[in-house]
This record gives sequence, structure tokens and C-alpha cells, in this order.
Amino acid sequence: MRSCVVMLNKNLIYALILAFTLTFTMKVEAAAPSINSASQPQGTLQKFSKLEWDLSVNKEYPNPFYYYDASDTPQSNPSNMTWYGVDGVSVDMVIAEPGSSNSFKVPGFYYQEYKRVLVDGQEVLGKVGSPTWKVRYTPSKTGTYIYYFTVQDKEGTARYPQTGTLSFAVGDSNSDGFVRTSTKDSRFMAYDSGRPYVPIGAGSQWYPDREKKSFSYDDLFKTYGDNGVNFLRIWDEFDFALGVEGAQTVWKTQNDPNLAARGVEIKTTNVRNGLRSARPANGDPWYQRVAISEPNTTHRLTAWVKYSGLSGTGARIYVKTGALFTSGQILAQSQVFSGTQSNCNRLRLTLCRKPKLFH
Repeated sequence: MRSCVVMLNKNLIYALILAFTLTFTMKVEAAAPSINSASQPQGTLQKFSKLEWDLSVNKEYPNPFYYYDASDTPQSNPSNMTWYGVDGVSVDMVIAEPGSSNSFKVPGFYYQEYKRVLVDGQEVLGKVGSPTWKVRYTPSKTGTYIYYFTVQDKEGTARYPQTGTLSFAVGDSNSDGFVRTSTKDSRFMAYDSGRPYVPIGAGSQWYPDREKKSFSYDDLFKTYGDNGVNFLRIWDEFDFALGVEGAQTVWKTQNDPNLAARGVEIKTTNVRNGLRSARPANGDPWYQRVAISEPNTTHRLTAWVKYSGLSGTGARIYVKTGALFTSGQILAQSQVFSGTQSNCNRLRLTLCRKPKLFH
């Protein structure tokens, strides 16, 4: 996990640039891809239910969120582009519905499980386990489905199983299914079952409580459900809503923790490649809140530090328990930084205790 509190006590001429990253090794192999294993859906499978598979792929990729596209090359993109489809990977399920010889693809996706906790009225997130590949599919017919998986990158293509196919059987259910244009009157909408769908809408572009964040949606959705609301608009790409950076702000500032995501400077001369930096100002420290998903494991955090013109009592990195900047017990701290460090030097902090939550 990653987290820190940075406190600056005197004038800062340049800035303190630091970032935390997980201490793991990513190995990229120039070998053909393959799928080592795939889980199977468990329990009674019913029409319109969510089915899910976990897949193990033999390779790791610098950016697994880019699907493979041989035509998407550096030469076909602007010079400031960083990632290209030619370096991507595609994991798919190829499936045929009951009674059909025609198959279609269901794209897989790279998935990271998160732990979500509410501490002192504030939402805190923490990673759980290692990332994996997943495929999700909702069957809309009863009967037996035939399928297999494929993986493709610039080194080749593979399938799982290597020969033959897999299958699963689906029974009927009481679900009305998906909402579509009515087959009886195209001016209206209806469920797959034919039952009319009359939308009763509400707008909640962002969460009602900026501290509880997604937890406040739990309360809101219950209220909406109790009052018959069945159509909702949410902004899912917004700094203080459910965006990638907004769901758990990269950095918070002590003086205004509800500001939009902070410290998103990347790929500059000030920041180690691929990391997001914190640049606190004098008298306004920055911090992150992180939930620990493995409380019985000793955690090591790595910071890359660069600073210039620090005087007086300088600056320091703290790791503390609690959800707020001013609360909690100090678990680990760095030495005091002062003067100038023009290169990003690595600093490691090992937690002496094993907290469930720190910042």
C-alpha cells in the first residue's frame, strides 16, 4: 500500500517532490502469451444472472488496460503519446448461445479488488490481493452455452483450452431482464419479459457526502429504492465524484481536504517516471489515506524524494494511524530533509506495527 504525511516547516524555494509505490517487480517477457487457468461459474446458473470467470495469464504488461491493436503504433500517433495498442493485450471469451453456431466475443478486463472502509465518517480505500483478469457475462437465454478464451499480444495468440471448448447450462429465472425498446410500440421501453418500463428518474452527479463518498451512495440508493426511483444519472469521471482519481484522492491538503485530486504531475523532470508527486506548500502539508487489507503483514513503503532550498527545521515524511491529518499515532518517519537534493533518491519506511488504517 502507499501513504504518507509531509510536513514543511520553513520556506520552500523549489518543492518537495515525492511519491510512494508498491515494492514489487514487474517482468515483461518477449514470449507468446498463454492462459494458464480459468475458473468456472459456481452454483445454479440462471437467465439474466451475472456470471464471472477469473483467468490467469502467463505474462505481465506495463499497461494491461490497452487492448492489442497492431495498427496503433508510435508512428501512427502524436509524438507525446506514451502507450500504444501494439504493446497492448486482449483477453476475450468467444461464446455461442444455445442452438446457434455463430459465436461472438466478450472482452475481458484487468481487475484489482479494493477494500472499502468508513473511519471517522470518511471513506478510505485499500488494495486487496493481486490483480487478475476477469470476464463477465449475463446470459439471456436458457440452454447450453459453448465457449473458450483467447489472449493476444504482439508476440502471438493462444486459446484456453488449447483444443475443444467449455460449456455451462442456464436455467430459467423470474428476472425481467434488460430494458430495451418495446417490440410492441417503439415509442416506449420494456424489459425482456415484455413488462413495460416507466423510468422515474433522479440526478445525483456526485455523492451527497464528500467525506463518506461512495458510502453516502449506499444511503441515497436505499432512499431512492424506497420511493420507486429506477433511473439515475451519475458522473463517473469527475475529481470529487467517482472518477479514477476522485474515488480516492491521490493527495489531500491539510487546509482543504475536499479539493479536487491533487498531485497529478507525472512524466516531468521533477517526478520519477510513472509516479504521481506531492508538492506541498509551506504550512500546508499533503497526505493520503489508505486502508490496509492485510493487517497482520509488515508493510514497506517507498518514497522518491527531491527537494531544493529547504531551511530551518526542514521537512519529514510521517506514517500515522487514523483517518485525519492531525490524528493518530506515528508508526514510522523519515529523517529530516534540508538543503538541496537535486535527484530523486529512494527512501524506504518499514512499519513497526501492523495497522488496519494509516495515513
